[in-house]
Amino acid sequence: MRRTDRQVTDTNEILAIMDECDSCAVALMDGEYPYVIEMNFGYTWKDGRLTLYFHGAKEGKKLELIEKNSHAAFAMSCGHQLIPGKVDCATTFQYRSVCGRGEMRLVEGEERMQALTCIMKHFDPEGDHPFTEKHAAAVSIFRMDVEQFTGKRRIAK
Repeated sequence: MRRTDRQVTDTNEILAIMDECDSCAVALMDGEYPYVIEMNFGYTWKDGRLTLYFHGAKEGKKLELIEKNSHAAFAMSCGHQLIPGKVDCATTFQYRSVCGRGEMRLVEGEERMQALTCIMKHFDPEGDHPFTEKHAAAVSIFRMDVEQFTGKRRIAK
């Protein structure tokens, strides 16, 4: 990372940033160019491993691309605020962000219900989110086993 003064290395701070984010841009391989799509997400941090969960349609481009090539990248950010400078070139932006890469896989079995609950808990931590098999069967559920991630922040002073 070029701006190491903005790098976030504490895992708890990175997870706190993720807690504030309400969408995640996922980049999938589509031949020569990446295909990027914004998705709702949830995550788990267990035994030093970050796992992201997403849901989508039972068919379509996302699913086709993941089946062809499971390599993916992600980016999410929050806390955006313009910081005007005395001249235009000195204007900057406040933000907090997390990005990384990993392998995308379809979620099967009991993990499907856990993944849907994880996604809902991200947006409504206090709510009760019961799902039936019918709910889970209506969508494809994906998990990204994150191999590498970084956090970054620019806070106004």
